[in-house]
Amino acid sequence: MDRAAKIYFMIAFALTIIGMVMVFDVKVFNNASADAVALVQLRSLWANLIIAAVTFAAACTVRLNMLRNNVVWMLLLGFVLLALTFVIGTTVNGSKRWINLYFMMLQPSELIKVIGVFYLSSIIESKIKNGEKLKELFFPFIIMALYAGLIGIEDLGTALLIFTITFLMLFISGYNMKVMVVIGILGLIGFVCFVFMAGKSYRVVRMQSFVNPWASAQKEGYQNVHSLAAIGMGGLYGKGFGNSIKKLGILPEAHTDFIFAVICEEFGLIGSIVLILLYTALLGFGVYFARKMRNRFNFYLISGYTLLIGMQALINLGVVTSSLPNKGVPLPFISYGGTSLVVNWAMVGLVLNAVMSDKREQIS
Repeated sequence: MDRAAKIYFMIAFALTIIGMVMVFDVKVFNNASADAVALVQLRSLWANLIIAAVTFAAACTVRLNMLRNNVVWMLLLGFVLLALTFVIGTTVNGSKRWINLYFMMLQPSELIKVIGVFYLSSIIESKIKNGEKLKELFFPFIIMALYAGLIGIEDLGTALLIFTITFLMLFISGYNMKVMVVIGILGLIGFVCFVFMAGKSYRVVRMQSFVNPWASAQKEGYQNVHSLAAIGMGGLYGKGFGNSIKKLGILPEAHTDFIFAVICEEFGLIGSIVLILLYTALLGFGVYFARKMRNRFNFYLISGYTLLIGMQALINLGVVTSSLPNKGVPLPFISYGGTSLVVNWAMVGLVLNAVMSDKREQIS
């Protein structure tokens, strides 16, 4: 498993380097004074990478039992940071999701995803170990649903992701199927309510433009149309690195949520397949690790983070290819965003920590 763990790390690292190169490509070549901003962008990217590396090292070496003993405080910290976004948060593109730390933009909803999976893994394993009935997991589900509800006010995509991961983790724990059906129906009702929430009319518009983006190609469907155009323009082999046309101020959010479209345009179908294969391999190793775990907490933890990374990638690719409505979910390791990169590497670190912890338990 040591070799598998090294390959898992190298795949995540490769995705990160690809992301840094592509973000630099988009942000620098999309600026009139490219030479002037090149150094600034490099500093920003390296700063994010260094913070992510430190986070990975900490997540990889911290005692998991210590985190489990303090998981309630972690949940409380997440709630406080989330509440602060409504008070001192910075508004970007009409949504107040970030806290400006000056050296980076902190997005608390990203932290909630990691903390939530850790909390669910701990509570599920604890209930099963103590012989308690799984129906008592309803309270932890309510906690996660409340977090999803708070996040959904400003970020429906992340809220939906948190709800889905919670649902899937309850499913793999063997939760009562009848209750799961009820939870699923309630989740669907909640999603519809958030779509039609007062003051968030753009969500309805997004749903309409998703159905037929060409009907409003110069307005609401603009991003979808140009994303598809970028993918189509790449052809089989792409235009070559740095030669994207759509990244030059035409495709909005080309360095964040829609960076996959630029990758397709510059590296074509072959480049996009290679990227998808890297994600498939990363998820495959996650499944492999989970199946090898004897400790049920480690099993749930690795399963949860593997599902989280996989769902994020799937949703992002679905949005970029207009297979799903625009949700504002970044492509893991690739899209620009300090908090997102740090959180992704925290998950990689905790997965490898669980793998090593389980191995030590088997030896002893």
